[in-house]
Amino acid sequence: MIDRDEFQQATQRASRRRRDSPYAVRARYDRKRKQIVVTLNTGQHLIFAPQKAEGLERATSTDLATIEITPSGFGLHFPSLDADLYVPAMLRGVYGSNHWERE
Repeated sequence: MIDRDEFQQATQRASRRRRDSPYAVRARYDRKRKQIVVTLNTGQHLIFAPQKAEGLERATSTDLATIEITPSGFGLHFPSLDADLYVPAMLRGVYGSNHWERE
């Protein structure tokens, strides 16, 4: 169990990270272009084909219709697929686990 000081330190680290790193503020599936569009707090967009991401490679447009953003903005969750993506990794061009990327 963590104590109050450890919790406060973790909260401060998370606040600094959110202040210093891009994070998602909006995410949607563009059916016309067949791409996922993630709007970042910087105003930039991260756009990618679902087939490029682990867990989304066989998704239907209905599966991609609902995208949840984690409270930190660092994660995307696709509830109908039970799939998650990490925004900082995607900004580095990583769209899945090391094992998946090698396949």
